Amino acid sequence: FLTTVFGRNAPFSHVTGFSDDPSNIANDRRGICWGGTYFSRANGELKGETNQYFCISRFNPVDGKAVRRKSEFLATHCIVADDVKDKVPLAQANRLPPPSWRLETSPGNEQWGWILAEPEADRSRVDNLLDGLVARGLSPDGTDPGMRGVTRYVRLPEGWNTKAKYGAPFKCQMLEWHPEHKVTLEQLASRIVAHSDGDTSGTILYIKTSGEIGFKCHHGHCQDKTGGDLLDKLGLRGTLDAWRAFKGLEMASTPVQAPAPLTPDYLSAVPQGEVMAQRQAQPWEAAIAKLPADPAIDQVALRGVIRAIAQLPPLEMDLAAKTLKDHYRGQLSADAVRKEIHEAEKQLRKERVEAQGGHNLDISPEFAQVCQDWVYVAQIDRFINKRTLLMLPEKAFRNMF
Repeated sequence: FLTTVFGRNAPFSHVTGFSDDPSNIANDRRGICWGGTYFSRANGELKGETNQYFCISRFNPVDGKAVRRKSEFLATHCIVADDVKDKVPLAQANRLPPPSWRLETSPGNEQWGWILAEPEADRSRVDNLLDGLVARGLSPDGTDPGMRGVTRYVRLPEGWNTKAKYGAPFKCQMLEWHPEHKVTLEQLASRIVAHSDGDTSGTILYIKTSGEIGFKCHHGHCQDKTGGDLLDKLGLRGTLDAWRAFKGLEMASTPVQAPAPLTPDYLSAVPQGEVMAQRQAQPWEAAIAKLPADPAIDQVALRGVIRAIAQLPPLEMDLAAKTLKDHYRGQLSADAVRKEIHEAEKQLRKERVEAQGGHNLDISPEFAQVCQDWVYVAQIDRFINKRTLLMLPEKAFRNMF
């Protein structure tokens, strides 16, 4: 089954298996159950009366370990719909091309899967398709977060369903298997209507006061999209925001030879270019790599990097902070790194407030002073004078000036 879905990359498909009730896993067991590993490394996990899952996508390893992370995404190999018949009407599922397989995962409940003719390496295209399927009725309630995303697990044919509500464990049954049925994302997408019939009203792009890109859409499955999603769609995540934060950052330090990436031992016989895509290095990675091994040698350069990291979007900031901690392993703790970044964030906010209105000096000194003294606080819908703490509603503020 996995060879049909993943081809020669089947050994690197991400799988997991466990006997716990999937809907009631103890907290200390969640990581063990859902963590998973490469199929080639799975030993007893896929045997016996166990829940057996595989991920629809492949990912680069991290430090030789199999991971299921969007940041390490390689490609998606299939699209899967859950709860067909039980919660999703057949009429909705039948709008799509005939599936490659139909798997009964619980009594009267089916999982339908479509093998992609070519693995899709553009994560945003997969996310958009899944959002569209969810919004057009291919999930029980039209919002199912479980169906969204390239990291989702779906059941394997030889597994069991051990949910307590079914009584005895239920053996999954393959109802239809058509490995010759393969589709493209376009063929799946052509059966659903995208973005409210192309209506782009109610969609805005704006620049936040911090300089970050903001995005808001009020159309169904796009309503949770952010500026970060827009950068992903444009292929600019990790370049535009990171460039803004790291531009002009100069440091005089000794270059550090980056260690060779760790890979599973069984990858040695396979040409690397055919298995794993080379992840594009981020600007903060290069800046951190240039720092001396001892943080005390060049504290000016270190503070400059921390200041730049503090201007990154939250996800990249977390990744950069971890990379910085690893660079100074044993010398700077994770708490120390987070504290320094937090202090840099506070200083940046202070500088932004102090500099507010300075660019208006060319208009008039008086106008620049107004902008310097007054701020608008959205939470209370009031203008506040930072020096006198006088608070004015909008109308009173306009009347005064």
